[in-house]
Order: sequence, then C-alpha cells, then structure tokens
Amino acid sequence: MRIYGKFSWLTATQTMLLYTYIMINTMLKKMVVILFATVLLTACAVKNPALNLGKKCLVKEDQVVYSYVWLFDSEQGLRATKEQCNEMAE
Repeated sequence: MRIYGKFSWLTATQTMLLYTYIMINTMLKKMVVILFATVLLTACAVKNPALNLGKKCLVKEDQVVYSYVWLFDSEQGLRATKEQCNEMAE
C-alpha cells in the first residue's frame, strides 16, 4: 500500500518508521537541552541569584567583557552597565 502525497515513494511502514525516527530525535534534543541548562544553572556558586537581560559591559583592567544574559548575586548587585559598553567603541 502506498501513501500518496509528498512521499508517494514511501510505504506505510517506511513512513511510520521515518516519523518515529524524527520524533525520537526531536525528543532527545529537547531532553539534552533541558539537562544541559539544568546542569549549568544548578552548578553556579551564587547564593542569591538574580537574572538580568540586555547588553551590558564590564571593564576589567584592559579588557571589556559583554553579555546579553547576566547571572549575578542580588545582594552584591550587578557591576556591569550599559555605559561601560562605550569603552568597547574606543
């Protein structure tokens, strides 16, 4: 029995196997991403974590470090600011 449409050359069994393969790969990718994110977020040594989004820069000696996602200790505050990004342009 042939399935007509985009994959008219595939049999019903081959179509089911292809669909299963795609779904397993999709689920595995999601599980790997969730596991990786969990390990990264639980392994941080910040006692009172806070998250800040948006481009901010931090000048350390003669280097400028920038990021769009900042995870920092809420008691100490975030030392990176938007104004320090002007140092990169110079």
